[in-house]
Amino acid sequence: MRVGLYRARDVNSKAKGIDLMKTSVCAATLLVLVLMSPSTSLASPESLNSAYAKYQKALRDNNNEVALEYAKLALELGEARLQPSDITLAYLKVNLAKLLDAEQEDKALTLFADAMELYESHYNDDAIELIDILLPYAKRIDNDKQAKSMMFDALDIAEDANNPLLLAEVQLATFERLVSTKLYSRKVSRLPGKALAIFQEHGHGFSPSQLKAEFLSAKVFVSNKKYQRASEQFESILSQLNELEFTHPYALASHAQLVEAYEELGDSDKATKHCIAIGAMRPWKDNQQQLPVYRAAPKYPMSALLNGVDGKVKVEVEVDANGFVSVTKVIDSRGGSQFVRKTVEAIEKWRYAPKFENGKPVVATTSVELEFSIQ
Repeated sequence: MRVGLYRARDVNSKAKGIDLMKTSVCAATLLVLVLMSPSTSLASPESLNSAYAKYQKALRDNNNEVALEYAKLALELGEARLQPSDITLAYLKVNLAKLLDAEQEDKALTLFADAMELYESHYNDDAIELIDILLPYAKRIDNDKQAKSMMFDALDIAEDANNPLLLAEVQLATFERLVSTKLYSRKVSRLPGKALAIFQEHGHGFSPSQLKAEFLSAKVFVSNKKYQRASEQFESILSQLNELEFTHPYALASHAQLVEAYEELGDSDKATKHCIAIGAMRPWKDNQQQLPVYRAAPKYPMSALLNGVDGKVKVEVEVDANGFVSVTKVIDSRGGSQFVRKTVEAIEKWRYAPKFENGKPVVATTSVELEFSIQ
C-alpha cells in the first residue's frame, strides 16, 4: 500500500524564527532530601555537613554550576568518611547524577546504578523513599522499556502511600518521560488529567504543578481532537497566567494551541485573537522568518500517488495583519501542477502570528517549501 507523505520547510533563511509548534515544558523532579538529625551520618564531620548545606543553597538559588561543585565535594567527603553501605552515599550519588550534563552521561548512569543498589539494600520494594531515585533515574536512561518499568514502580508506590499530591507529581513525571516514546499509551495519556483532578481536590489553589497538569491534559485533548475541551482548558490557563506579573512560558504555547483548536472548530475569528497575541509577544527582529502557528496538511494528489510520483513546491506567501495567508507566487515546483494546486489549497488555510513593527501588526512575506514523497 502506498502512503503519500509531505514535509514542510520554512525556507526564508535570513534569520531564525521561533518554532511555535514545539514547546517544551520543563519536567518536575523530586529533590532528594537528607534529613539532618543527631543520628544521621551527615551530622558529622562538619566539612561534609557544610558542603551539603552549600549544595542545597545553590539549588535554591538556581545556580547549577555551584550546586554541581558542592555535590561533587559532598560525595568525595562522604566516600572518604562513611561506610560503603551507608544510605547517605546513595543520596549524595543521586544529587550529583542529576546535575551532570549529557557529556558525562556514563558517569551519571553509573552513579544512579550504584545508588539504586544501596536503596534496594536499605528499603523494601514498596518504600516511598524509592521514588526519590526511580524518577530521576528513569528520566536519564535511554532505554524506554526500563524507564517505563521504573516509572510504573514509582506509580505503584505512590498509589499505596496515601499521599495524593505525591501521586499527582509522579503521574506528571511518568507522562513527561513516556509521551514522546513508542510506549505512550491510553493509560499514560490519562495521567495529566488524573493529576489535575488530584490537585483540584487536595491542592491549595494555584501552583506550578497544578498549572502543568492543566496544560499537559489540555495538550492531550488537542492530540485526541477534542478541540472544544482543549479550548476551554487553554482559555482557563491564560486567565490564570494573566494574574501573574511576568510572562509565563505556557502563555505563548497556550495561544498557539488555541489557534489550532479554534481553526479545527471552524472559528477563525477566535483563532485570529490568539495569532495577534503571539505576534505581540514575540521579540521581532529585522528580516526574522515567520513560522506557521497552524498548518493544514496538504492532500497528496491521487493520480501522483497511484503512479508513484514525488513532488516539491516552493511558494512565496503573504501574511496579513491578522495572520491569514495568501500565496503570491510559485517560486519553484517539481512533479506537475497537481502538486502546486494541493500546496496552495493547504497553505492558504495556515495561520501565522503576524509580524509586529512599532507595536502594530503589519503585512509581511515569507516563503514555504513542501516536499511530497511516497513510502
